[in-house]
Amino acid sequence: MNLDDLLRQNAIDPHRAAGDKTFCFSSSYLSAPLVSAFLTNDIKHAYKIYTSETALCAEMLVNGQADFGLISSIDYEAGKGDWLIAPNIGISCKKESYWATLFMKEGVNVLKNIAVDRHAVNETALLRIVLQEKYEIEPQINQMEPQIEEMLKNNDAALLVGENALKQLKKYPTHIDICEEWYDLSGLPFVISIWAGHELGFDAGDIARINQAKVHGEYHLETIIKQFCSEKNLPKIINGAFYKEVFALDLKDEEKEALQEFYQYAFYLGIFDNIPELHFYEE
Repeated sequence: MNLDDLLRQNAIDPHRAAGDKTFCFSSSYLSAPLVSAFLTNDIKHAYKIYTSETALCAEMLVNGQADFGLISSIDYEAGKGDWLIAPNIGISCKKESYWATLFMKEGVNVLKNIAVDRHAVNETALLRIVLQEKYEIEPQINQMEPQIEEMLKNNDAALLVGENALKQLKKYPTHIDICEEWYDLSGLPFVISIWAGHELGFDAGDIARINQAKVHGEYHLETIIKQFCSEKNLPKIINGAFYKEVFALDLKDEEKEALQEFYQYAFYLGIFDNIPELHFYEE
């Protein structure tokens, strides 16, 4: 079955053009399959696309500079109930993924202070939940730039995310995978990213094209991951087969439950002032 046939099978028009809107995302091997078709224009569109760190994507949505974006799950709370989530699409994992890694000088139980990548708001919240709820410790958290040598000078551990974490796995073998720790704690996947947008600016056409991009990304997964990792000189452990085994691009009942569980923990620990309700786009 070719790609156009696969799209039609999913009730998606493979040649529908997009309107003049703006979306944002944070570039990583994780997001690559969901946005590749937009970047290569394999999906015809007129979107203005901004690439920035994940936290700035949420800020762009808050300020009205973007109509929708691929944002960290924790950033959904910033919409204060005014953002809609694209149904059936997200990025999550259950197994050891190397996405969010805590590199330690010694073991977990002796941690007194931890340096975290200041850009990794989502994973820092997850780290706090895991340490307090699973290990019953509450070390001091210090935000820093993601330079592991500097982070470990005056801290017992360093939290790195994405490509920054991957490049340190061999050099710093004492580490734990925070996403896997969350699964051990909750029995649920960790939802890393979701598509969300303004209620008045996120319409059926946008949802259709996001779905089209997802199908395109899954169809070309091996090529997309190989090209991205080659350009970034990432360790060979990250490839299409690994991605397919570890990460899911769905947002089904289990992932929705996982989001709600994450938000409840975030509220309980004072990270959120309230528990955000999940509002999904419905045609």
